[in-house]
Amino acid sequence: MLPKATNRNALGDSSASPNYSENLLASVRAEKEGMVKEWFPSVSSTIGDWYPERNIFHTFIALTAPPRLFLLGVWYYACTSTKFTQGKTKYATWLFIVGFLRTLTCAGWMFVTSSDDHDVHDISMILYIVLTIPYMIMTVSSGSRLTQFSRSNPELSKKVSFYRKFTGISFFVILVPMIYFFLQHKISKVAGAYTIYAFHEWSLIFLDIFFDSYSYFEFEYVELAVLSNQAKQAE
Repeated sequence: MLPKATNRNALGDSSASPNYSENLLASVRAEKEGMVKEWFPSVSSTIGDWYPERNIFHTFIALTAPPRLFLLGVWYYACTSTKFTQGKTKYATWLFIVGFLRTLTCAGWMFVTSSDDHDVHDISMILYIVLTIPYMIMTVSSGSRLTQFSRSNPELSKKVSFYRKFTGISFFVILVPMIYFFLQHKISKVAGAYTIYAFHEWSLIFLDIFFDSYSYFEFEYVELAVLSNQAKQAE
């Protein structure tokens, strides 16, 4: 009769691959503190370092890339397709370039975790935040003066512009305490600081999404159509 199989992980065999529950615990465990003080994961911790959670997260991130690029393309069209913006595409072009580079740097710190390459992860995140400054400023500016929405409904356009400014300012204000608590965790080794840092980091994610969601108002005045060759000839 064969002996009953034993759980190698339970025996403390470090060579055994971690199971899902161990992956989850390890992903939310901070670098310097244990689960008692650090209980909420940052974005990087949520991505994880092992299969399957890391691969699932990366799959969802990859699925968001086409809508992000589509948003940049439609916004460029919204800022250059009207009569009063013909021949004035330089501003919208720069905004598209900045937005595209910002998307690439986002992929840099999403797909390359700090465990893979700490420098690449940190540099990508810093570049992402730096590129967010001109991206938000140029989006607010172009949305308030280059789109059809700004001419057709100026009162609502001013409100949307205000919400964009408020969201953008909130994004950068939150950076201050986020950096502070990160340094408290990294340098001062303060227990619980990483959890507070994680809350601020997730707040940036949601503010980023809210900022782009206001594009709904401009896109109401954009009409895109896919026509067949026969339809084009009929025109």
